[in-house]
Amino acid sequence: MAEPKIRICTDVNGMWVRQLLFEQVGDTHRGHYHSEDHATLLTYGSLSINVDGVGHTYTAPHIIVITKGKRHDLTALEPGTLAYCVAPVADVPTFYPPKETT
Repeated sequence: MAEPKIRICTDVNGMWVRQLLFEQVGDTHRGHYHSEDHATLLTYGSLSINVDGVGHTYTAPHIIVITKGKRHDLTALEPGTLAYCVAPVADVPTFYPPKETT
């Protein structure tokens, strides 16, 4: 299990768009939350998303709305799953637990 590959991260008119490529089944974008509502556009494959302890399964194509302050993680159910996170630039995700620094 690995983190997804972040292949594109860009700012468009105050919104950031980040492409997440989950290469293998089980790749996981670890738990985090945002200070604003945001959307994840699932364009290929399928994801299991745990939101505050409640599991959801989505298959592309699908737009997934995550409410601000909700801890969530994303796990690929198919190889090559592709998703895009879209959120305000001011909304930097807060990871839980925080990433260790060395």
